[in-house]
Parts: sequence; structure tokens; C-alpha cells
Amino acid sequence: MRKLQFLLVATLLLISCSIDFSKKNNSQECIKIWNNYLNSWGNSEDIAKIESAIMTTRYSTNEGVGEDKVIIKYPDRLVHEMTLPNGCHVKHILNRNKAISISFEGVKPLDSQFIIDYKEAALIIPEFHFQKLGYKFNLLDDEIIKNRLCYRIKIEKPQSSSVYYIVKDSLKLVKAVYKDYVIEVIESKRFSGILLACKVKYMSSRDTMLLDTDFQFNVDVNDSVFNIK
Repeated sequence: MRKLQFLLVATLLLISCSIDFSKKNNSQECIKIWNNYLNSWGNSEDIAKIESAIMTTRYSTNEGVGEDKVIIKYPDRLVHEMTLPNGCHVKHILNRNKAISISFEGVKPLDSQFIIDYKEAALIIPEFHFQKLGYKFNLLDDEIIKNRLCYRIKIEKPQSSSVYYIVKDSLKLVKAVYKDYVIEVIESKRFSGILLACKVKYMSSRDTMLLDTDFQFNVDVNDSVFNIK
């Protein structure tokens, strides 16, 4: 009986070790692919030198045309100005650990999830920080998207996850799937030598939008724009 128990325990330990080793290898391979993907964007040293940015996005929906402008000072200050298709203006400000919304309804504090999301956005190119932030990487089965074989990399964050579809032979992003929406990349081009998705299709259960974004890096930003009164 003891011999059977020993064999059972030994077998379970072997299976457990095999699973752990497989997961470790999957994660290591995934991170290797992810780093190659990031390297295709441009020189990592140049990206690390980015301290400020202005990102202007024009978008179209069934309701009309809108514009978003995001002003960032690395690593934790951000202004998000929104002109909605109905003509309303809304401004969100993140200044380190505080964030507010300014609109026709007045000034209101933003909730903790907004602060988490805006803090990630304030890293300017967040994907380069995913490993430092402790996010988990998982390599899923390949998938064909528009006749292109793609890696599928799942990024697990503390409160959410997303899946990046990256073409194997070109290491270009073609799609990203989030909890509540999907992004399809229409066009990528280089801004200050960095390859970024500039035209995308945004799809959720509520909206479908075409977004066209212009990126400016290391621009002069007046600190006063981040003031929270």
C-alpha cells in the first residue's frame, strides 16, 4: 500500500513539475517573441528617452466626428481633452495619484480604475513597461488573420487581460482583443523613428469607430496644464 502511495505521489510530482516547466518555457518563449516585437518598433534607447508626448486622435462614428487630445509628461501626469461628436467638451487630468474630470457638470474626482488606466497611459508607450509592471505573458495557439499566421500573446494584468495578434513574419500588430472592445490595425507608420499603429478600427458592443492618431514626442509641455485645484 505504501509503495502504491509513493508511486502515486511521485507520479503527481512528476506531472506537476512537467506542467510548471511547460508554463515556464511558454512564458520565456512568449517574452522572447514580445521583446522581438518591441524591437521592431524602433531603438529601445531612443524610446527610453521620451519624456513627453502629445497624441491627437480624430475619430468618426455614426453620431459624427470627435477628437481626443492627450498630453503626457512621463511618468505620471496626463491631460485627456475630449471633444465629443455632440460638441460637448470633457477634460480629465491625472497628476500623480489624483485625477479629476471637468465638464458641464462641474469638477468631479475620477474613480480608482480611471487612475490605474491613466497611470499606464502616462508611461507614453506602456508596452515597453509591461514586464517591469509584473504583467504575466502567455503564448496561445497561433491563428490566421486575413491570410497571415499570427502569434497570440495574452497579457494578464491585475484587473484585466488582453490578447495581441502579431504577424509571425513581420512582427506587426494586426489586432488586439480587450475585455470590452477589439482594435484592428489598419495602418502603422513611424513617428520620430518609432513604428506605431496610427489608423485603427475600434469595435465594441455599443460603437464602431475609425481612429486616426498623430504622435508627437519630447515636446515642450507647460506643467501648469496638470494642475488640479
